[in-house]
Amino acid sequence: MVNKPAAWEGCHPLLDAEDAVLLIEDGTYLAQQALSGATLYALEPDIRARGLSQRIHSNIRPASFDDFVRLVESCERVVTWSA
Repeated sequence: MVNKPAAWEGCHPLLDAEDAVLLIEDGTYLAQQALSGATLYALEPDIRARGLSQRIHSNIRPASFDDFVRLVESCERVVTWSA
């Protein structure tokens, strides 16, 4: 999980193709960019709260709270990156 845009710089170099990244809180501002390195999701309520619904890049998948839970359950480890 990435909760602030500045945290991406620390997270990105460590990502593998099979990793999943969930952008949450202010980290959803990153969803406007073409990010790479993993499967990328952005939490829908945070996207809407920041008025970004129409500006999400096509490689970012919107995620509901249910999706959030499924992602956490499916991952071996969960790490939160914040700056």
